[in-house]
Amino acid sequence: MRIEITAQLFISDHDGYCSDNECELSVRDIKHVIDLDKIESIQDKNDEYWIRFLPEPKINTSGSYFCSNSIQCTRSGLDIHDFTYKNTSIRKISL
Repeated sequence: MRIEITAQLFISDHDGYCSDNECELSVRDIKHVIDLDKIESIQDKNDEYWIRFLPEPKINTSGSYFCSNSIQCTRSGLDIHDFTYKNTSIRKISL
C-alpha cells in the first residue's frame, strides 16, 4: 500500500557558526510517499504515528551552540537547532 503524507515542517536553525547567531523559524510544506508492507487500519492513527515515517531534515549541528532562539521559534515550541512536524494528513492511498 502506498500512502502520500503531507505535513508542515517547522525548523529552528541558522546558517554558519553558532556564536551570537539567532535561530530563525522556517516553515515548509512536505510531501512524502511511504510503502507499507501490510494493509493496516489507518483511521485511528494520529500525527505521531505518521510523523515517524517522515524524513529528518538536515539542520546545523556544527558550532558552539551559543546561539539564541527567535521569539517565533519559542512560540512554536522549538529549541535551538530543532524541528517538528505539524498538521500531518493523508492525501492519497493506493494499493
